[in-house]
Amino acid sequence: MVTLADPYPAFVLFFSVSDGQRRAEVTTITGEDFASVWRKGMQRVAQLVEKKKTPPRWLRVDWVEAAEETTWLDLHARLKATKRNYFRYGLSLDRAFQHAFLETELNGNAMLYEGGATCHAVLPVGEQRVVA
Repeated sequence: MVTLADPYPAFVLFFSVSDGQRRAEVTTITGEDFASVWRKGMQRVAQLVEKKKTPPRWLRVDWVEAAEETTWLDLHARLKATKRNYFRYGLSLDRAFQHAFLETELNGNAMLYEGGATCHAVLPVGEQRVVA
């Protein structure tokens, strides 16, 4: 079973649930053993379904199998070498994955897209974009 090394949690799972009509609700569960992470994730999915009062149609689980820290400079270089909307990784802003974006969120919402004049991916921040 694939686990992450320190300083990350051993297991990181993203549970995405949708009724098929609206954007999926995504919840992140982390921990040191797979069984408890899975159980907590399914409990959270049940809570989300109850809160929305609509039957789920889709459930997707993304399992983080690798993580690496990078600098803004290195991230900028990686984005510049990537065609816009084709970034094949998720991004987390913290080691606990509580502020993270899945690949599908980044590309589906064009979060790394600056417009037709820029052919590569960029990371906009507020009114500015990240430039190293």
